[in-house]
Amino acid sequence: MDRIIVFILTCSLGSIIGLIWSLINLWRGLQSRYWDRVDCEILESRLSLFPFKFYPFISYQYKIDGIPCKGKRIKYGGVRQGYFRASAYCDQYIKGETYQVSVDPNNFRRSVLEPGPSPQIYGAIILCILIGLIGLNGLLTY
Repeated sequence: MDRIIVFILTCSLGSIIGLIWSLINLWRGLQSRYWDRVDCEILESRLSLFPFKFYPFISYQYKIDGIPCKGKRIKYGGVRQGYFRASAYCDQYIKGETYQVSVDPNNFRRSVLEPGPSPQIYGAIILCILIGLIGLNGLLTY
């Protein structure tokens, strides 16, 4: 198979997978605004270094009908990386403190600290569409 075809198909497939992931996170983020809010306790709040970027790692525990559940999602669509942004989340959510968490009424193990989609999810959707259009253009003109 020609290298250009492999490149075009990879761009197209990657953009489709990325677009599906982004739209699922956007949808769940929008839904999470209307989920039930319950108290949670922060179990861990620290910076995590993953290839050359700092991320906030925040885990929490909450109870639904006496059943203990754990979560670590801060926001649907991710949070901004970088030392100062990540440390701001760690300073905001202090270990041992109690906060409110949004819990999906259809799946009580799905939760999020900050309801609503992350603003950067819109950029991911636009990027996936652009890469997909480049791949589609390549398929149509090759």
